[in-house]
Amino acid sequence: MRDPAAPQSGPQKRVKVGVVLLGAAAVGLALVACSGASPGAGKTSASGAAASSGSGASTRAAPGSGSSTSAGVSSLPVCQTSQLKIAIGLTGAVAGMSGGDLTFTNTGSKDCELTGWPQLVGVTASGTSNAAVHVHSTQFGPFGGGTVSSVRIPARGAAAVAFIVGANNCSDSYRTLRVTPPGNTQSVEVSAWLPQVNTYLPACAPINVSPLVIASSLPNPAPQP
Repeated sequence: MRDPAAPQSGPQKRVKVGVVLLGAAAVGLALVACSGASPGAGKTSASGAAASSGSGASTRAAPGSGSSTSAGVSSLPVCQTSQLKIAIGLTGAVAGMSGGDLTFTNTGSKDCELTGWPQLVGVTASGTSNAAVHVHSTQFGPFGGGTVSSVRIPARGAAAVAFIVGANNCSDSYRTLRVTPPGNTQSVEVSAWLPQVNTYLPACAPINVSPLVIASSLPNPAPQP
């Protein structure tokens, strides 16, 4: 999902030393060439990188996440809550963990962008609410080394987060999830029912949620029988 670091560029010219004055000038030119390395060197995410398999979304390094150039600045608008369809995607339970994917589909006609973590709050039947803990990865992904990237979402494209609770068969459960996309203040509530697991999300441990990534890059959290 991420482009490898760009190779170092800027080959240096070999200069034969002739006269002392010409040799000094050549050394000066060589030093200038050494300091003019390609500004793209060292990036971990290319702007506009094509998405894998179908979602159409793409990622780029977010400001402060390792990009040292102005490429971290985007002219794309932030995706607004009103233009996003937010829903539970694939779900699963494995090794004492329950959870799945939460998808953010752009229903608008123009590209937009999301960066980082949504605000995710689990709400029980009795009205008790607990905010999710922001983590870089969960047992259901993403497995990208902890880099937070901006996700460009075209019309009908989708981004997603992975969320888990480190418990099964709890006496209490979350009935809804209150979700606020990054860069927004308006939230929506979605059911906390996990279709493939056939139960609500357990509420006896904190919810962990990953940053947004391209939806198709998350693995399938297949449930255990």
